[in-house]
Amino acid sequence: MGDASWSAGTRWVQRLALGLALLSLSGLGVRAADTIVVALTVEDAGEVITTDLKRLRLAQAAEVRFAVTTPYIAQVFGNDPTIPRDLMRLTVIASGRRVLGELSAAEAMKPEAARAIAAEVDRALDYLGVAVELQTLRYALVPPLAPDTGPPR
Repeated sequence: MGDASWSAGTRWVQRLALGLALLSLSGLGVRAADTIVVALTVEDAGEVITTDLKRLRLAQAAEVRFAVTTPYIAQVFGNDPTIPRDLMRLTVIASGRRVLGELSAAEAMKPEAARAIAAEVDRALDYLGVAVELQTLRYALVPPLAPDTGPPR
């Protein structure tokens, strides 16, 4: 069997699985338009250290809205979204640390950083059948612990 027929066969299986997942959405009462909202407080997210050793934290409480794309959550967790919501919250926090920790403070303050976090969250939570629909993540610099008064004596 050649490589071309193998890849064509796997694509066919993927399309079939997607079609069956979409058909089963209506049977479980989960619609593709459903959303799951995850709220983050400033204290929950903690601080992130950037590559130039600046500290960042959420500027204000944030909200991330996830669009449900497959019936996986309903099939596994039923009508209780507590566990998937906690998984999503922890993934958003971890993704923020991972993305911002690889940037300088100036880069982390740009809107592209929040979009990079959302893309990382989408990759990490693909297995749950959700996608970031809207996010209000905005980070700010944390003031230094002690004022810099000059060289130590």
